[in-house]
Amino acid sequence: LTKLKDYGLEGIEVYNSHHTPEQISLFKEMAEHFNFACTVGSDFHGRNEDNTKIGFGLENNLMISDYELIKELKRRHSSILT
Repeated sequence: LTKLKDYGLEGIEVYNSHHTPEQISLFKEMAEHFNFACTVGSDFHGRNEDNTKIGFGLENNLMISDYELIKELKRRHSSILT
């Protein structure tokens, strides 16, 4: 990840429909350690074969109530544009 950060990586997908709670915790720690933005992805690509619901994930595991994630992404986006 250090090398990827050197190449310009700024965020990692912490929340994903297929991540376990343990993986989410690990990815959050990694994001904090490397000062990466945390992103969310439902991995929803149309056909609903594994009960993934767009915006909710599997079994509502993407119900993120932490608006700080969005504020941080907006802050990072604004700094790119200026």
